[in-house]
Amino acid sequence: MDSQYVEKNFDKDLRALFKKDVRIDNKSLHKILDLPVLKLQGIDAVSSDKLGDAGIKTIYDLSQTIVGEKKIAMDSTILKKWVRKAKIIVNYVQNPLTKKKLLLAGLDFAGKTSLLSVLKKDYSIIQDLMPTKGAQRDGVEFFGIPIITWDLGGQALYRNEYLDSSKSKLFFSDTDVLFYVIDVQDDKRYGEAVDYYSKMLAAYKSLGEKPTLIVLFHKLDPVLKEQEAVMERIAKLQVDIANVSTEFDFSPIFASTSIYEKNSVFVAFSLGIRNISQTAELVASLLEEYCVKSNGKAAVLLSSEGEVFAQTGVTKEYIELVTQNGLLIDTIVKFNLSKGFVLEKNPVVKFSDNEMYLIGHHITSGMNRTVYLWLLLQNLIDFTSTISFFKNEVEPLLSLFIV
Repeated sequence: MDSQYVEKNFDKDLRALFKKDVRIDNKSLHKILDLPVLKLQGIDAVSSDKLGDAGIKTIYDLSQTIVGEKKIAMDSTILKKWVRKAKIIVNYVQNPLTKKKLLLAGLDFAGKTSLLSVLKKDYSIIQDLMPTKGAQRDGVEFFGIPIITWDLGGQALYRNEYLDSSKSKLFFSDTDVLFYVIDVQDDKRYGEAVDYYSKMLAAYKSLGEKPTLIVLFHKLDPVLKEQEAVMERIAKLQVDIANVSTEFDFSPIFASTSIYEKNSVFVAFSLGIRNISQTAELVASLLEEYCVKSNGKAAVLLSSEGEVFAQTGVTKEYIELVTQNGLLIDTIVKFNLSKGFVLEKNPVVKFSDNEMYLIGHHITSGMNRTVYLWLLLQNLIDFTSTISFFKNEVEPLLSLFIV
């Protein structure tokens, strides 16, 4: 069995957050916490002195700072950003980097294994899949990080085994994200699905565990979204799930997926990962700040593998438009690369009738994937005026996305 731990590497993971003169051996990572705040990229001597006057002298001191508690003569937004970076660094140094555990559960034939096949881009086996027998442990790389996946077969025999109080710890302990999958086309089993869901939450509560919870309304194929009766049944099901969740003090996040809309699978799983990432909060705030400064309607940070690092926008519709178009354009870019074209740094789509542009900007090609920023806006000049600053801020954080 592979080790659950991920090796730490200063030059690979943290180097870009610090100034060039910082030299740290991987065996002495703890020394980072005692470095003066001036060594952190972006903090100049004047800011360092202001922090020092407030008793904030080291990286560790900065990580423990509560913005607003002390009077510090600087912009609170900038201070929050530095504090978040320091927290990420401290968490990286002090805690072992473990492979995250994602658990997929639901009734038999809900489509759990097909979801994993989409994540691994193993589409050829989907039509031949049979119900999973017992718990299948596997691995998948997401956001450039190896992740352990547990696919729990949904037949009644196995469900009873997982829920057995003497065995539940084996399956449910140390779960980072639980994806509970419901086949929305099988409305006759909605009650059974809710009942199993309730029992799973009871098991987690008895173990004192509270993973991030994503409820996937799966097999919501494009044609079904147009059927009012189907959507009404799903809305009622969502209410039932929410009520059960409240009983056990859980707050699920709902998402819909379909193997006929593969992007929906990546968006949903990205949502789960972002909710267990300290770095995601900082990346999201940087993206929101950039979108506002650029007078953007929506902005999304996407990888070539379909992972969504962050999303922001004035409406959900704009966010979805940018996400879906960005993923489609990325497919075209990859096709063009295969035909000998050079990598497009700023692909642009003009929506003439709507007087808007969708523009992409290449952020990085690290972590074995290309990451683009996609922005919907009305004036391209607004895009170019602040993009360099955003790229310099966000690029070092992507390799630390799952810490």
